[in-house]
Order: sequence, then C-alpha cells, then structure tokens
Amino acid sequence: MHDRRATFDINMMEMYDCTMTKTQIQLPDPLYKEIKRVSREQDWSLAEVLRRGAEYVVRCYPRRETDRDVWELPAGSDLGSIKVPYQEWREFAGDRAILESDRE
Repeated sequence: MHDRRATFDINMMEMYDCTMTKTQIQLPDPLYKEIKRVSREQDWSLAEVLRRGAEYVVRCYPRRETDRDVWELPAGSDLGSIKVPYQEWREFAGDRAILESDRE
C-alpha cells in the first residue's frame, strides 16, 4: 500500500528551498491540544504537524496568475472642467446639492 502522505511531503519539499526558518506562533489551547494529539498518534513532531498543515493550506490556495505585490496607478479619467471656483471648494466639498445637480 502506498502512503500518500509521504508523496505529499516529497512534492512539497521539491517546491521550496529546503532551508528552514525558525518562527514563533501563538495557538489557542484547544487547537494546541489537538495538534499534540495528532503528533502523538502519527508519531510526528509538533513542527511536522504544523508544516503539513501549512503545506495543505498552501495547496488549497494556489498562487494567482496576477502578481498582487506590484501595484500600478490606474489611468486617469477626464472629469470635465471644475464648476466651483477654488475659493469655494471647502464650502461645497460635502454639499449633496452640487453632486445631484451634476447628474441632471
């Protein structure tokens, strides 16, 4: 019988550079107890259970086609001429009557 979990780990390790980063996390007590239970039942370390859980989540949410780290300013639109003299901008800034008259 083939162990699917072993294949999953090998595939994930190929995806990443095999260096490890040490980190600290906080877990709610009930979750920690469940992770320890899985760790005991599977004879895995706590770190292994957390790595496998993280690997599963990463597989469930694959990287999107677009790179959201790069943001570009959208192209501007021609909004027409300014209808209120700049001296009166503060007075009319929140006035709904001006906004509604533009729609007509």
